[in-house]
Parts: sequence; C-alpha cells; structure tokens
Amino acid sequence: MTNEVGKIYDHITTLLLRLFIGLMMLSAGLGKFGNLAGFQQYIHHDFDKTFLAGPLLDLFAYAQPYAEVVLGALVLMGLLTRPILALTALNLIVLFFGKWVVHDFQTAAYNSLYVLITIYALCRSKDNRFSLDYLICSCCCRGKKQENPTCCK
Repeated sequence: MTNEVGKIYDHITTLLLRLFIGLMMLSAGLGKFGNLAGFQQYIHHDFDKTFLAGPLLDLFAYAQPYAEVVLGALVLMGLLTRPILALTALNLIVLFFGKWVVHDFQTAAYNSLYVLITIYALCRSKDNRFSLDYLICSCCCRGKKQENPTCCK
C-alpha cells in the first residue's frame, strides 16, 4: 500500500513539473505574439553586433514564438513527453547561450535553472500517468502487456 501511494506522488510530481514547464513555455510564446515585430526588433538589437547575427538570427526571431507555443502545449498535454521535453531543454539551452553571448548573465542564470528543471522532468518522465501518452498507451496496449512487456515504453 505504501509503495502505491509513493508511486502516485511520483506521478503527481511529474505532472506538476510538466505543468510548470508547459505553462512557462506557452505563456512566453503567446506573450511574443502580442508584439511579434517588437520581439524581432529586440532580437536584432541584442544580437546584431555578435557573431550570431545573420540569416540564422532572422530564422530564430521568426520561429521562436511558434516553437515556444507548440512545445508548451505538447508538454502540458503530455504528448510525446520525452522527445518534447528534450527539445524544450535544447531550446532553453539555446536561449541560455544567446543571453551568455550578450553578457546578460542574470537572464542566462534563470535560463540555466529552467534547463535543469526541464532535464529533471525528462528524467522523471517514466512516471507520467497523468498524460496523453499514458492514455494512448493504455488504450493501444490493453491486453498486449502479457505478450509484449515493452509495449509503450
């Protein structure tokens, strides 16, 4: 009985991590859509005098709000949790690096904490009962666990 309660807490902890990361990413992305041109100007202002300026910077300034919204929504839903958390961590590492390049070390420090939280959530993603991944897996693998113990792993 105690082990079952502990397992539920593990799943709840993972859900809370996912909710935090998903809401953080989703709100950051949606906030940029309020003034997309302003966000793109901000990126160019910050990075034009660095080695990061150029076509990749244009692509980043255009794609980042979309990436944040999509990643945030998928993390919130718990759909494709492991690869999406890995992509989210990679996205946050890119943001960390960019802030480090322009010597905005305070923001870089915050971003590094978000990276660590996301990596921790990725490590805990096996305890993901409250997610679409679990729902899809339990429907697809119903009755198949006996034949194939690695179903939906």
